[in-house]
Amino acid sequence: MKSLKKLLLSMLTVVALTLYICNAAAEDGQLDGLLILGEQGEVEAQLQLGDAYYFGKGAAQNPGQAFFWYEKAARQGHPEAQRALGAMYKLGKGTAREPEKAA
Repeated sequence: MKSLKKLLLSMLTVVALTLYICNAAAEDGQLDGLLILGEQGEVEAQLQLGDAYYFGKGAAQNPGQAFFWYEKAARQGHPEAQRALGAMYKLGKGTAREPEKAA
C-alpha cells in the first residue's frame, strides 16, 4: 500500500512538473520546450502547441501547424483537442472543410 502511494505521488509530481514546464514555455513565447515534449508524445504539450499556433501566442499564427498538434493530442483522447479539431474541420481552418468529420 505504501509503495502504491509513493508511485501515485511520483506520477502526480511528474504531471505537475510537465504542466508547469508547458505553461512556462507558452508564457515565455519559447516553443522549444513544448516542441520537445510534444514530439515525445506529451498530450498537454501537444494541446498547448496547437493553441500557440492557432491563436498566435508565442508563435506566428499557423493553422496548419495548429491542426497538426491538435490532431496528435486528439488521437490521445484529449477532449479540448478533440473539440478544437472538430471546429477546424467545420471551418476548414488548417485543413479542408469536412463537416462530417467535425461531428
